[in-house]
Amino acid sequence: MVNILFNRGCDICSPRKKSRSPKAVITPLKDVVEVTVKARVVTVKGPRGKLEKSFKHVAVDIRVVTMKGEKMVVIEMWFGNYKNKPVVRSVASAIQNMVDGVTKGHRCKMRAAFAHFPITLTVLNLSLIHICRCRRLLTCRSRWSPYH
Repeated sequence: MVNILFNRGCDICSPRKKSRSPKAVITPLKDVVEVTVKARVVTVKGPRGKLEKSFKHVAVDIRVVTMKGEKMVVIEMWFGNYKNKPVVRSVASAIQNMVDGVTKGHRCKMRAAFAHFPITLTVLNLSLIHICRCRRLLTCRSRWSPYH
């Protein structure tokens, strides 16, 4: 889904010469997802909602292009050294996760285990919210803790 392209005369590259700037191209879903970028703030809208993430702390150029009827997000870094170049892939993965989140959704699973001191976990179902209450934890200083 994510392709890293180097500036070797591809169609997406601008006509200006750059020094081997790495590019990541993400292909979002055609009709379902709408991606907008304004001042390095990426907004992704889809059937499951809207996500917004700011990449202002990263020195990359992010833009949405249309090639052959297909929308793509292009992330490029100019004159990056070997320490800065992996950031391009990290931004691309973050945007791809946002696209997956508004189309398919995410599921979180939590596992709890104890080695020596016993822990009691109870899950409270309150309408739409699930709360996990932890009791008899060594660091817990509540009235249910036997370790006062």
